[in-house]
Amino acid sequence: MNPNYKRKNIESLALSNKYMAAYYQELKQADDTKSKKVAWCTSLGPAELLRSMGFLVYFPENHGATIAAMRLGPDLIDKTTADSMWTPNVCSYATSDIGAYLKKTTPLTKFGLTKVPDPAVLVYNLAQCRDVQDWYEWYNVKTGASALGLHMPRGIDPSQKEFLIDLGNKEIKALISQLEVIGGVKFDIDRYREVVKLSRQCSDGWNYCLDLTVAAPAPWTFFDQCIHMAPAVVLRGLPEAVDYYQALGKELQGFVDRKEAAVPGETVRLLWAGIPVWGAIGPLSKKLGILQAPIVASDYCSSWVFNWDTQNPLESHSDVYCASQFISGDDKTRQSRIEQLCDKFKVDGIIYHDCWTCGFTTDNRYGQPVRIQKSKGMKSIVINGDVADIRLFSVEQTMTQLEAFIEELVESQNEQTTVCRG
Repeated sequence: MNPNYKRKNIESLALSNKYMAAYYQELKQADDTKSKKVAWCTSLGPAELLRSMGFLVYFPENHGATIAAMRLGPDLIDKTTADSMWTPNVCSYATSDIGAYLKKTTPLTKFGLTKVPDPAVLVYNLAQCRDVQDWYEWYNVKTGASALGLHMPRGIDPSQKEFLIDLGNKEIKALISQLEVIGGVKFDIDRYREVVKLSRQCSDGWNYCLDLTVAAPAPWTFFDQCIHMAPAVVLRGLPEAVDYYQALGKELQGFVDRKEAAVPGETVRLLWAGIPVWGAIGPLSKKLGILQAPIVASDYCSSWVFNWDTQNPLESHSDVYCASQFISGDDKTRQSRIEQLCDKFKVDGIIYHDCWTCGFTTDNRYGQPVRIQKSKGMKSIVINGDVADIRLFSVEQTMTQLEAFIEELVESQNEQTTVCRG
């Protein structure tokens, strides 16, 4: 154990903060002056298409994550469930975001905004989540902006890829026709190709940074990645995102070259399966740092790695946003992905987050931990919590779980070492 553990400083974060502030300032100016139309988009929605057609893009899920990270969710969630009669187990990104709208408040005041920008259109992707449709249709009623969806299936397996791409092509062409009317701009394939190229470069840079945790000791952890992933989500398709991950990758590569550990004395390496407990990133990071057990891989952060075919962006769209998306895959596909991550990053154990209001990102409910233990000999634990409702996360219980789990993994390592020596 290392009771003096302190989280490693990553200087590139200042550049991310600069670009994020500029992004929100541009949204504010557009909202104040009505000089540009703002499209609201789900985090795994067609942001590149919207940008290519002249829309500024705002992400309500990022707003929900900001609320969650600042531990502001409970009162806002209660406001939504009381006023809209939604049940408490609906996506807490949605209920906290809607609650903020109802209470006329936002954590984006730190960027100078007093409210979220008014939408000209609301665009969602059902491949990622069922709740986004109701979330955006609620705003359709409140704002009058059209709610347009990519109605793609979930729970898919690789044999359905050709069908999905064909369906996606029809969906995206229908969406383009609707956006041309709302935005007053004709779709330009060359402009779309330019934006997609930037998005691919952003993804490649982000993936390069994630892959650096293959190194031992790991130069950064999952908790760092949760903070640094913001440009990959909200700035993809813009040159600033490309620039940022080039700078971050250079800094992280320096850590690797100098063997500077994110968690000094690294003993075991972990994988996080599921969405973050945003309001508990601080205490979880500190506890695992003290236990010298970094989380070096996750299925969550790698969800924003998009392997675009930049020459055929329309055909590639259905692959990127549905057929190859981790969250829309069936259980076998998702299990295979986690097994691949375990091998690649030389993981010793898995932490599953059973998220109360997000079954779509929860992997442990249908026996996956048992199957992976059989196939890989990989031990795991399940922690209970939520993406935004911090009341559903027990700090004391979780810390006790983590202590016992890391002790078990270290004992297993010691036993294997003894056997090898014998």
